[in-house]
Order: sequence, then structure tokens, then C-alpha cells
Amino acid sequence: MVSFSISSWSGTAKSPFQPFPLKQSLQPVPLRIGHRGCGSNKTNSKFGPQKYVENSIKSFQEAQKRINGVELDIILSKDKVPVIHHDFEILEQSINKYSFEELQNKIESICSFEQVLNQNEEMIVNVEIKYSRECIEQHDYFTRALVIEQTLKCIHENKKHNCYFSSFDPVCCLILKYAQNKFPVFFLNIGLGILTKSQKGIDMNQNVCYKLQNGIDFAKRFGLQGIVTSQPITAVKSGVIDKAIKNGLDVFSWGTVPSQTKQIEKQIKMGMRGIIYDMVYEIDLK
Repeated sequence: MVSFSISSWSGTAKSPFQPFPLKQSLQPVPLRIGHRGCGSNKTNSKFGPQKYVENSIKSFQEAQKRINGVELDIILSKDKVPVIHHDFEILEQSINKYSFEELQNKIESICSFEQVLNQNEEMIVNVEIKYSRECIEQHDYFTRALVIEQTLKCIHENKKHNCYFSSFDPVCCLILKYAQNKFPVFFLNIGLGILTKSQKGIDMNQNVCYKLQNGIDFAKRFGLQGIVTSQPITAVKSGVIDKAIKNGLDVFSWGTVPSQTKQIEKQIKMGMRGIIYDMVYEIDLK
């Protein structure tokens, strides 16, 4: 039986995950990924009635009918179950104060990472590891290593292979990079240097998270697969992104909706490796 201690995977220790060509794992190009399933609640609600709750099983099921994969957010419950939820707080309490069973009793749509992995073996999953300064200071949250260890353990036990990781937290990206050698790791970058209310708790670590060039330099220096940035960045900083792609980094964007045909065409022409969509239910069935 594999021992899931991240420290045991460092140095010359053998990872339980066997390496494979990363470029082949991110096919086709560009990948079409559903943001939190069929899209974020906030974005989708701007265009009409909400059809699917973000990060729910129904949202993931509908998304996989139409696109290549889904993006989701991981937070650990009190009993260390990887739970799919975007915000650290739920019902005015931090998620890690509730067991997974308690969360299920309180929120009908909430699901575990394991439940999502069991939906479709072929579905590509973009696993975002949620971590911030706020979660440590206000929520007495688990260590980065434990969050990542529990997430990798879930993937291994469910024999899921089509995954890649992302995080706004640079330290999480480095742990993911050196704890395993199978799954691609991307650095999430806000890009414009403007923080939204939900991003105030992110530890900016010398501006590496919210300035595009700093994020690109970080990803390149530490051998990450690439970066993920917002769709508006692809328009206003296309030259910087083009240089990053030519230097061997894969670039994904989030925040595109299917009706933005010109933006989609431009991103494809730029050579973007993937586009993370909201309003996925407007994409024609495969």
C-alpha cells in the first residue's frame, strides 16, 4: 500500500504516480473547460436565470456533455475530506469547521472531490487548490502539504489520470510540482494588478500573483507547465502572452462565455492551450 506522505516523495523517493508526456495530456488544443462545472454563479447570473449551481454534481454532469473537462475548487472539511467549494466560508462558518456529513446536511448541492472523480473516467479535471493568507489567519486551516496530500490521495485511490493542477498560491504550486511527476501544474495569475473583493485574502508574495509578467517569470523559473489568467488579459497583454507561449509555457484563460466569438477566435489564434468557459450550457452538445 502506498504511503501518502508528501515528504517521502521528495528527493529520490519514488512517486506513486508514473510520469507521462505532459503535452499529450492536454489534448485537444485548445481544451474547452467548464468553470466550476457549467460556470460560476456570479457570471452566469448576469446573463439570465441560474440553471446550475456552481461546483455541483449536476453542473459537472451537464458540462461534460458539451466540453472536454471541468475546473473545480478544493477545500478540506473538518474530517479532511476534499470538498468542492469556491469560498472558505459557508453559512457564516469556515468549511473546515464542519465534517463532510455535516456539510451535506446543510447544503444540498455540495459534493466531495471523490464524487466528481467517479462521474466520468475520461473527463479532464482542472483541480484548483484553494489557499490564502486569510484561511490561515481567520480559519485556522490545515497546512498546504496536508491539503495537497489529501487531494493526491483521492486521485490515486480513484485511479483518475486526466487531471492537472492550478493555484493562486505560489507555495502550493511548488509543492505540487515536486510532490509528484505526473500531473501538470499551472500558476493562477490575476494579471492586471486589480484585486476583487473575493481575492483580497490571497497572499501576493511580492506581486507574483497579480502581475502577469511576474507570474510568467515564476512559472518559467520553477518549471511549471504554464499559467492561467483572466480572459481580458488576453486582449490587453497579448504581446506578453505570445512571448510566454513562444518560451514554452502553456497559457489558459478563464472568464469567456460562448457568445464571445471574436475573443474565442483571437485566443485560439494566439495559441492558447485552453479556455475556461462560463455559461457552458450554451455550447452545442458534442
